[in-house]
Amino acid sequence: MLTIRNTGATTVSGWTARFAFTGDQKVREAWLAKVSQSGATVTARNESYNARIEPGGTVTFGFNATTAGGANPDPGLVTVNGAACTAS
Repeated sequence: MLTIRNTGATTVSGWTARFAFTGDQKVREAWLAKVSQSGATVTARNESYNARIEPGGTVTFGFNATTAGGANPDPGLVTVNGAACTAS
């Protein structure tokens, strides 16, 4: 599961989160976001019902992925609407 928190002073109207897997992981299913993968890059976009994030608010989405090699390292840099953010 990933949680996006709006730490700004204005409402976010639509969000796109991007990150790159550092292993051979492949997204198999997702919920609460439209998730796609091209190579190592994963893109998650809001659904119509969770596009707005009020200041101080959060939205959560999740996905399952598989790996052929058994290793499952954390993804690299995560961005939301193009801005770097902290993943935890």
